[in-house]
Amino acid sequence: MSDASAASHPESWGDHVVLCGLGTVGVSVTESLLQAGVRVVVVDNGPPTPFRRTLDSLGVLVVEGDCTHPETLLQAGVARARAVIVVVSHDMVSLQTALAAREINAEARIIIRLFNLRTANLLRDLPAGITALSLSATVAQVFTLAARCSALRGAFTLGGAIWAIGSLTAPSQGEALPLEHWRRAGLAPLACTSQSGEIVMCPSPTLVPAPGSTVLVAAAPDRLEAISARSDTLVTALNDPAAPLPALARPTTARRRSRFSVPRSFLVRLRKGFRLFWTRTNRILRIALITLFGLVVASVLIFYLFYPLSFLDALYFTTELVTTVGLGDISLLRADGPLKVFGIFVMLGGAAMMAVVYGLLAELVLSSRLEALLGEPTEDVRDHYVVAGLGAVGFRVVSALHEAGERVVVIESSESGRFIPQLRALRIPLIQGDAAQEETLQRAHIGFSRAFIAATSNDLVNIEAVLTARAMQPGGHVVLRVFDPALAIQVRSGLGISSSFSASQIGAPAFVGAALGHDVPQMLSLPVVGPSGDVTRQILLTHVRVGEDDLGGRSVGEIASARGGTPVLVLPAGDSAPPEVAPPMDRMLALGETLVLATAS
Repeated sequence: MSDASAASHPESWGDHVVLCGLGTVGVSVTESLLQAGVRVVVVDNGPPTPFRRTLDSLGVLVVEGDCTHPETLLQAGVARARAVIVVVSHDMVSLQTALAAREINAEARIIIRLFNLRTANLLRDLPAGITALSLSATVAQVFTLAARCSALRGAFTLGGAIWAIGSLTAPSQGEALPLEHWRRAGLAPLACTSQSGEIVMCPSPTLVPAPGSTVLVAAAPDRLEAISARSDTLVTALNDPAAPLPALARPTTARRRSRFSVPRSFLVRLRKGFRLFWTRTNRILRIALITLFGLVVASVLIFYLFYPLSFLDALYFTTELVTTVGLGDISLLRADGPLKVFGIFVMLGGAAMMAVVYGLLAELVLSSRLEALLGEPTEDVRDHYVVAGLGAVGFRVVSALHEAGERVVVIESSESGRFIPQLRALRIPLIQGDAAQEETLQRAHIGFSRAFIAATSNDLVNIEAVLTARAMQPGGHVVLRVFDPALAIQVRSGLGISSSFSASQIGAPAFVGAALGHDVPQMLSLPVVGPSGDVTRQILLTHVRVGEDDLGGRSVGEIASARGGTPVLVLPAGDSAPPEVAPPMDRMLALGETLVLATAS
């Protein structure tokens, strides 16, 4: 068979990866596999799409057919493939494809994407050589961190853990310190601006960043969140890496914080209760109450001045007339004609107003009860997170924030969402409506929120909702979920939404790592702030394993200098210790450890 013929017949290939399913996730996984130097065959039975044209431009062979059919899988070369990755949009198709591929090739790794979280967890315990991953599980962790840490600009998965990429500002006060001090503070610099204003990718530890410039770093998520919480925390960490960072102010429970944490006097609570009642009543009830109050005041004054009665008796008699009790102890039988006419007006007007007030109060009580049952947020919601979209990603973000003790308000357009019963079981406020409408965001008290997260499955709705939220709360923190990686970059630079993330780009490395192992090269796109504005640069993460060769017993700095890269992580041998981010340059590496280096691409 000629080389050209073999290239078009993947059944004759070997050690390649078969990918089933196209879409944003499929394209992102394919690109990650190509960056790792792996040959890829894609199986797709859909009509020609822009995704197909993208694969054609990358030179990827596409086999048309149903991925659940063994004939199609054989044509794609599953029999000799090293791994099969299934990222179709239906769980049943994923399971059928995985079982069919297992019958053809018992040695290949089979990675499938599942939307049903319970099924994915159950499959992890089966000895069938099938690994089930949930894209939403990985993506939700990043969006949760992005909501709580406005400095987050990206994330990557290595060593079975998620690592954060953050944007920090080099301190302007005090002595300018080289990047080695950043490393000792647990921050691995990936890009920065030099004193001359030049953007430096994968900078040397001896480089001193310009004061006030932006430094992109890789760090543990908790470390980045703690350092970026206050402006003076970074200065402390750089000058004394061993100094404990200030604890983040987090409530112990989401539902009790505002009710019991701040002691209030009775008068303050009474005034707030009246204001809350008055703002929640409709306009007709307020008019009826004002009219009734005016009628009572006028009646008391007239009966006090012209009947005449004492002030207390006038108030007592007015109450009798308005409520139509009529005990007979005081009457207008011997009063003058005008006073009797006024008494008739008070009885008729009072009865009418009382009927209106009773009816509207009953409506208010019933609506308040329904809102409580449906989870509508109360007026005292403050310092909370607003999450738009209650799909798999949105629900995981909400659950993570709730478990962390944060107050959360959810906006969902569908009345039959599958996670709504679970949300109500957690007693989390839910608003039914369009997140892109100002009225809906007002009901969620967006002006008093800590962050707004748009996590629906529609990119256009997410962008519109984020722009609306930002207009209603200028300077507020917003987090945007989009599927297309290119769109995430365009939105970040064109619309100024710095916390814009592509779900497919975040999740793709997890599938590649599960299929090939966690030591494959990984490409990262970094949003770098330069003199001419935001630009996107790429770096490549490579792995150097310390074996019985000349690398044993050498320092991180020596290996980085020999291989030409910036140290990011040290992965331990096995599970003996947790990974170490930003290892010092003089740290000695032991046999079996893996050094992760970043190089400019």
